[in-house]
Amino acid sequence: MKSILPKRIPRGARWFLAGRIMSGLGDGITNIAVQLYLVELGFNAGELGLAFMLKLAGTALLTIPTGYLADRHGRDRVLSSGLILFIPGIILFIASRTMEVLILSLLLLGLSDAAFVVLTPLYSSFFKEEDMDRAFSLDGFLSISSLSAGSLFGFIPPVLVGSLGLRVLDSYWGLLIIAASLYIIRFPLFIYSIRSLGKLQRGGGSRLSVRSKDVVARFVLLTAILNLGYGVFFNLLPYYAYRRFGAGSDILGLLFSVSYIVSAVANFIAGRVSERFGSLSIIAACFGLCAPVYLSISQAPSILWASILILLRLGLANIASPLITSLFMKLLREGEKATANGILMTASIGSTALATLLGGFLMERDLNLPIYLGSGLYALYASTFYLLLKGRVKETSL
Repeated sequence: MKSILPKRIPRGARWFLAGRIMSGLGDGITNIAVQLYLVELGFNAGELGLAFMLKLAGTALLTIPTGYLADRHGRDRVLSSGLILFIPGIILFIASRTMEVLILSLLLLGLSDAAFVVLTPLYSSFFKEEDMDRAFSLDGFLSISSLSAGSLFGFIPPVLVGSLGLRVLDSYWGLLIIAASLYIIRFPLFIYSIRSLGKLQRGGGSRLSVRSKDVVARFVLLTAILNLGYGVFFNLLPYYAYRRFGAGSDILGLLFSVSYIVSAVANFIAGRVSERFGSLSIIAACFGLCAPVYLSISQAPSILWASILILLRLGLANIASPLITSLFMKLLREGEKATANGILMTASIGSTALATLLGGFLMERDLNLPIYLGSGLYALYASTFYLLLKGRVKETSL
């Protein structure tokens, strides 16, 4: 176990990880309850699509300026501002009964989410470069494990309805209250984490240097390729599984449950694997192997074989995922990290939205077209990642 965990986990990092666990539990609950709750209120698919698109727009609108302000004036102030936006946003959401109130609430929550641009740079500040891969592996493991645990709250509404006679709507409302409480608790945990670093590391950063601009530009391109490759198919996986194999919520629920376990384990071992083979080589190899596995989904004869291939791709990708984040942080100076991460998050949001739109367009014509495109983009990502970054990374092993 010691060979997998970071050599030292400072107190501030422990506060941070506690906040991550609160976020994961809340996300696990909302992933299940939010859409079901809104459907019970009478909102249709078109209204939900518009409302959640505006939430993403709110996040994208503020992510870059929020990152810049965090580097200049302090990460704790940015997170405090996020809490100020979150509280009225979540109150309006829980009380919403009309489309106008729902849109306003999700817009506020989207603006609040922009504050989390500081989290990755914050966590990286607690660890030395040689320990960062293990640190981000631990972060990924705890985040996914808590997400999985939060999803178990989905068993509560049937019990409340069956045993206490509550309305289905009221049972979902109760879950959202629990999630909102967990979300609020995370803010002071993150703020305590920031303040443990000391005054000098809470602000006063400068604009991106020429070297960092080059690093950010490369990662923006790579992130766009990866998100397009993933989102063009996997953002619509439930639709694909239903249309091609007739898979219902029971099969999909089991698949997602197993996927959490696979993702958590892959994240946990990533740091150890990178020490042996080098992060750049592992990232390129994992996505290079992902490409043929991804393509093979189109030839799967049954939902069982498709699920095995999906989980294999997921495991490979999640070994690489924390290493990508760690590598990005290693290549940046401390006072630039939030600004750079804000730019990267904006690119990620935009490419994810485009991928979903493109995937839906392609899937209407042929269910397997997104798989062909996505697997090709994965192969492109693996080769491009290595070529663009090999000169900037000192490998521990070839």
